[in-house]
Amino acid sequence: MGAYYFATCDGKTFVVFDNKEKGVSFWERKRIPPYDMRKETNLEEFVEKLLQDIVSLERGVKAWSPLDEAFVHRLKVLHERLVPLIYESIENVVETDNAFKKEYEKWLDEQGWKIEKTINEKIAVEAAYILINKILFYKVLETKYGKLPKLRKIEQLFEKDILRVFRQRLEECFKKALKIDYQAVFQPGIYDQIPLPLGVVQRLNEFLNEASEYDLSKIESDVIGRIYEG
Repeated sequence: MGAYYFATCDGKTFVVFDNKEKGVSFWERKRIPPYDMRKETNLEEFVEKLLQDIVSLERGVKAWSPLDEAFVHRLKVLHERLVPLIYESIENVVETDNAFKKEYEKWLDEQGWKIEKTINEKIAVEAAYILINKILFYKVLETKYGKLPKLRKIEQLFEKDILRVFRQRLEECFKKALKIDYQAVFQPGIYDQIPLPLGVVQRLNEFLNEASEYDLSKIESDVIGRIYEG
């Protein structure tokens, strides 16, 4: 309590936040551009650089990271965490669900691919990316179409229930968006048939909570473009 700054670190990325302004949501707090801890081999040198950056910020020599940049970074981190979980789900469902495997093989054949580890990894990367973009795009649409149901965090459900309810909630919201337009974004396909494991649902559920605190109407169009380019 009363600290001027606080920091978060997941073992890969270290981020320092400004804590001097009260009543500001997490996503609206000023922050230092994130540090990639995988590149920091000397802890003493990193601490010295960190303190120098803080002094530069206080003196106005160094600029805080724009909020939009912080949001884009958060999406990248989320994507990195979802990919291995979705890959594991693909490997599992191919082994246990013959109906899915048959349809999956047919779809891969149309793309000129076959079931193998490297292809499943590629599909996991794309599936995670598409799912995050669907959720983000829907949250942006919420700010423009007041009649759309709000996609919010699901609270206090048993493990077996949250998997089913979360999937149903996504499908219901995306179908509503399809009735407006946006077939290119929300049209269901093979990616939507990949079972979402608990770890994915938990992370997306928390992301929905975070996104609800962030004023997505402030995001500039070029930021959305950078997300798609990323």
